[in-house]
Amino acid sequence: MIKKNNRVALVGIGAMGTALAQTLLENEIEIHVWNRTPEKIETLAQKGAITYTQPHKAIESCDIVIVCLSDYDAWKEIIDYENVRSSLKSSILIQLSTGSMAEVEANSLIMKDLDVELIEGSILCFPEQIGTELASIILAGKSDVIDSCDSILRLMSPKISYLGESLSAPVVLGNAIMSSVLGFSAGLINGAALCLKGDVPLKSYREQTVHNFARMQTEPLRILDAIANQDTENTQASVSTWYDAHLKLLKISDKLGVDTRFHQGLSLMFKETIDQNIGGHDLSAMVKVFSNKN
Repeated sequence: MIKKNNRVALVGIGAMGTALAQTLLENEIEIHVWNRTPEKIETLAQKGAITYTQPHKAIESCDIVIVCLSDYDAWKEIIDYENVRSSLKSSILIQLSTGSMAEVEANSLIMKDLDVELIEGSILCFPEQIGTELASIILAGKSDVIDSCDSILRLMSPKISYLGESLSAPVVLGNAIMSSVLGFSAGLINGAALCLKGDVPLKSYREQTVHNFARMQTEPLRILDAIANQDTENTQASVSTWYDAHLKLLKISDKLGVDTRFHQGLSLMFKETIDQNIGGHDLSAMVKVFSNKN
């Protein structure tokens, strides 16, 4: 797959789209920009971006089109704009919008009809991290198409993870990461509520959180390795041990007047794991319960 030019069209200039655009501009890439809210592209225009009032005008002269929208509903509206579909023909579309598996699959059929080479992806970092070593973009699509865009992609994120040709893979992995991040963050906030209600200084909570980071850098990897190797019997703290500790946490929360809804679902998962006679296994054994929705 060979590109005819090194111009990049950007559709969608929210916080993340702006970060992508600024990074490309800083690396002297010619970018053509359109956004539903024209005011958002004024700063980019001042920095050298070529801006348009119609999306097809931004797309038609570029081989690579990057779409970064909040959802696929917005993208569905845009591809029905006048001349957008014809301007997309024979281009490479890097779709970085947030969507469901069904939306990704539906979009892939439309792009196939338009002879568009589709790269599906997710951005797993904050806007301020784009273009740095902390940036992370996961992608799926034909390997030769992704290779043809490699120089552009790595300007936005030196770390690119290729997931193969299954276009729904970035959606799944992106949501898996979201699950782990939200689970940790919500648990962290819940712990802060316990400290506030129990008159424990947040400074002390912060110090212990920092102390625990050393263990938490290795424990997630140990759990994932145990799941991958289907070895959940070796453990230093079984599911039953964790469940007993969790019941105490619920009692303390109730006594302090801290909402327990975040933990109630987890308690049910613990109980179901024990009911399946694997309470003596490692915490990683809970993947069997999460994987079998009744």
